Amino acid sequence: MRVAINKLHTTKAPGYDLITGEILKKLPEVRLLAITYIYNSILCTEYFPGQWKVCQIVNTQAWKTCRRCKVKQANQSTSNPL
Repeated sequence: MRVAINKLHTTKAPGYDLITGEILKKLPEVRLLAITYIYNSILCTEYFPGQWKVCQIVNTQAWKTCRRCKVKQANQSTSNPL
């Protein structure tokens, strides 16, 4: 578990639970053992908590720069509809 946590980027945005990589890296070994136990139990029972199934989709606008006038414009062709 410690190896996986150490590979996390601390500058990335937190997930739905608002726990950042920096917070995870500072956890003591006792807490890491508890998290490992929870993850292993979830994998053994194949039951995933409802909170893990929640996601938030953020639609972002793609922009392109017009070569002629050097103005940024919304690029409708690259937006990715679901």
